[in-house]
Amino acid sequence: MTRETKNEELVNFAEFEPAITVAELSEMERASSSDSRGIQRRMALMVCARSSGELSQLNIDNPKAFEEMLDHIEAFKDHAQALAEIAETACQRLAIVGRRQKPAIQ
Repeated sequence: MTRETKNEELVNFAEFEPAITVAELSEMERASSSDSRGIQRRMALMVCARSSGELSQLNIDNPKAFEEMLDHIEAFKDHAQALAEIAETACQRLAIVGRRQKPAIQ
């Protein structure tokens, strides 16, 4: 098998359609940049900057706020995990295409 044949096989194997639509891209961008997503991110950062004692006191003083914060941070975690999956998919797609041999300039 020649190098050219191998590259042709890789090109055929590595053909793929878009993973998301432009409308989905727009919706994901809107969701990622919303004010509520920013609040969720800041809550997660704030919790990481507090001691267990401080967080326990919040739970004692205001259990409803504590539960709401937990809900918001779990939503942020789910969103961040989805973003990580998107980034992984993007890297894989570029790696597949990047392994193709560049066609000779004619």
